[in-house]
Amino acid sequence: MLPLLALVSTSWLGVTLGEPYAAVYARMGDPVIATKDPHVTKFVYLTEHENAFVTVVTERGRVSGVRLWSLPTAQPKTADPFGVTLNEEIGKVLQTRGKPTRMASDSDGPFDAYQGGDVLWLYHINGNQTVRTITVSTTESAIEDLSEQPLPDLHTGDSRADAVVMDVSSPDDAKQWENMYLAIRPCGTDGKWHVDKRAAQTQDGASYDALSVSCSSGGATQTLYFELAPAH
Repeated sequence: MLPLLALVSTSWLGVTLGEPYAAVYARMGDPVIATKDPHVTKFVYLTEHENAFVTVVTERGRVSGVRLWSLPTAQPKTADPFGVTLNEEIGKVLQTRGKPTRMASDSDGPFDAYQGGDVLWLYHINGNQTVRTITVSTTESAIEDLSEQPLPDLHTGDSRADAVVMDVSSPDDAKQWENMYLAIRPCGTDGKWHVDKRAAQTQDGASYDALSVSCSSGGATQTLYFELAPAH
């Protein structure tokens, strides 16, 4: 198993394997969405001016993996430390990284894996033999050797005091962030949220967007608040 020193030297996209997710949350704000199963909690962020997604995978409150992915229509340019990008031809990956440690499949499809100790780089492959996702992760045993950390409470957006915090650098990025936040949250029976009104607000030096939204199925309405925290 890698010592903590080795884990903390493995960082990508501003996230370090083994660090408490609370530290990620303090830097990056609220995720667009969070999902949880009995052992793993995943937090999805937008990146590259909303052209790609970063999933921060956590176990026992610590980062166990970081995954880069995008929609099929996107053309993200972010590369891993070896120069590999999404949609890269897998042949070029083999030229760059050499023979994989392992070639196999899981629930996300076929992948090539490169492992060094407790650090694993995983490249899932599309049917046209291009890179679909890039993931760096560590082993369960490495995480278990670290102290368990509590997960922070995410903001609901129901009020300014509980506004969803966005790590964005411009109003245009904020609008895209908000639209994606709503797009992946169904309402009613297979309904979608629509923005009826977007109002900029300022209070105590902080900037907010107040979104009046309605559901296309059932007609539910509510106001959601988003805080525009500057990008680091």
